Amino acid sequence: MGLPRLRRMHAVLLGLVLLGSSGREAWADPLYTITDLGTLPGTTQSIATGINASGQVTGVSYSSSDGTWTTGVVLGPAGPSSYDAGAKSFLFSNGQMTQINPVDGPANAINDSGQVVGGHYSSINDSGQYVGSGDGGLIYQGQSSFPGQLVSGGEVTTPLPILPYAINNAGQIVGWVSAGSTTIHAAIAQNGHVTDLSAEFGLKGLADVATAISGSGYVLLREGQMSGSDPVHYLLYNPTGYHFNGDVGPSITDLTALPGGSGRIALALNNLGQVVGNGFLYAGGQFLSLQSLLPAPLSSQWSNLNATGINDAGQIVGQGLINGQEHAFLMTPHGSQVPEPSTLLIFGLASAALALRWVLGRSRR
Repeated sequence: MGLPRLRRMHAVLLGLVLLGSSGREAWADPLYTITDLGTLPGTTQSIATGINASGQVTGVSYSSSDGTWTTGVVLGPAGPSSYDAGAKSFLFSNGQMTQINPVDGPANAINDSGQVVGGHYSSINDSGQYVGSGDGGLIYQGQSSFPGQLVSGGEVTTPLPILPYAINNAGQIVGWVSAGSTTIHAAIAQNGHVTDLSAEFGLKGLADVATAISGSGYVLLREGQMSGSDPVHYLLYNPTGYHFNGDVGPSITDLTALPGGSGRIALALNNLGQVVGNGFLYAGGQFLSLQSLLPAPLSSQWSNLNATGINDAGQIVGQGLINGQEHAFLMTPHGSQVPEPSTLLIFGLASAALALRWVLGRSRR
């Protein structure tokens, strides 16, 4: 191989490196605007709990006397025995917040048709099927319960084979099953068939839960503690496709073990495998601070940003502190869509491969 040919190949490979690095740097730049969704009349605070494909947002508007909504595994209040005294559910659509009254209490989720569920119900799909929450910490009208229900076409199916947390458009339900007197395992159910995800993935926690599932089959799992000193780990299951380590096929990623992942609480994900939670966006194999995605004037106005939902357009909702009050927010990428780092990388790989073939073809002539 001659020196000119080596130089041409080196140039192609250097171009690939630059493509990959430029995509990563572009993603890390402040790319979002943020909208204060405000509050409903008679309340002082708000939190967004869900967002659909068209950017409609649902959530709860409340006052301090109604409790403090927290971004735990499942949204709910901390403190009082009942949180329905003055709290009101809202729908934010076309720039306007209006009061709504979803099924069974304060709003928790919205589907692409604009249907909302709340209270004990934690997830609704585009067919209008919704499931109760398997989290005993949810309190509504003074009662904490494990409804374990699937509601489909107005008909209630109970008990379910698993304690549910979320349902996707394919009818897959994730949650947990009992695995002994003191142990629970993360599980997924479809058409009555249950798969023990803890056993399948070799999880070792005493309290493992699958908390979210996307339409494309991504699953968020919480691996519980083996002992009081062990940290909880949040895991992302990718059913198939390209991974950033170069593999193709199913994989499970321990988000907590990644650089920047310690102390992160994963709450929601989209069909692209992007994950949001307490102060972060996980995308393209890296953790990004929500605060860092805002330009300086907006970043200085907001603090304590915690995300509770993300749609496929990259819009993020949650709750943050502004002017001393906890308010719901909507973060929107600049432009119509934010390029996925994986898309940039794959494009770079394809371009480099074509260029390399051209270089080799030219050298043979």
